[in-house]
Amino acid sequence: MTANPKREPFDQNTEHGLSAETARLLGLSLLQKGDWDRAAAQFRLVVALAPEDTATYNNLGIALRNLGKREAAVRTFQAAIERRPDYLSARYNLGTTLGELGRSKQALDQFAAIVRLAPEHVDARFALGEPYWGHAPNTVVAITPSEGHQNGPMLY
Repeated sequence: MTANPKREPFDQNTEHGLSAETARLLGLSLLQKGDWDRAAAQFRLVVALAPEDTATYNNLGIALRNLGKREAAVRTFQAAIERRPDYLSARYNLGTTLGELGRSKQALDQFAAIVRLAPEHVDARFALGEPYWGHAPNTVVAITPSEGHQNGPMLY
């Protein structure tokens, strides 16, 4: 797996006088509280100021998905992946959202891409219906989605 998503410097201010970093943190707080509309608004501000911040696209996609705006969420997750093709959380969230839209082939393509990039990614393997083989020969580990991802998206 790769390190944290690429972020631009957050020294610019929004029209409300907040720095982009403050707006991002506020958006994360609102996202955690389930205030999807206000979280999306904060993330849109950050995207306008720091368009290469892939984590903000992912988090905006999560807010849009939770608002029921799944097609907009798909476009937003795709924007994150265009900027950073190895961004596993955005790929996972894209795959999940595509699945919810009934676009199974596209969803499976995203999960397969994750496994190619990170063979140890248990959640993607689970989504593909694959067993996770442990390190010991002839040993299969039963898997379920990771704690926190079972009922929710992958943040960051």
